[in-house]
Amino acid sequence: MLALRSTQSDLLHESWAERIVPVALGYARRCHAQALTGLDEHEREHRVTVALERGWAYGLRSDRARIAFVGLMLELGPDFDRHPAFAERLCEPIVDGDEDRFIRRLWDEVSDEAWIEAWSTPHGDGWTRRESLPTTAMGFIS
Repeated sequence: MLALRSTQSDLLHESWAERIVPVALGYARRCHAQALTGLDEHEREHRVTVALERGWAYGLRSDRARIAFVGLMLELGPDFDRHPAFAERLCEPIVDGDEDRFIRRLWDEVSDEAWIEAWSTPHGDGWTRRESLPTTAMGFIS
């Protein structure tokens, strides 16, 4: 088994982060423009980076899954993952490395009420969101 020292792992992660941030920003501009309205480019990049890092902390390694997590955070708010229903699912292991399924499970297993609660919770720092929630996981996994 290949073992990387902490500094090597950190360097790989930093290199990957430099590549994925522009891709995630493009996705956010195309699919979550309302959530970015009124923000300067620095704040947009900051929010996307925070979401990517949070996705990484939950074990998401694929670009697709981490970018889907960006969509969730932009739409639901920066602390949606602290809602008990989301927190419970996000802390479960990723089965068979299927990160897309891990994200889609949120639609299957989190109640409509919990989605609405997470979405309607007031957020500081001027976070904005859509007028209504997407109705399918494909709204976030593109």
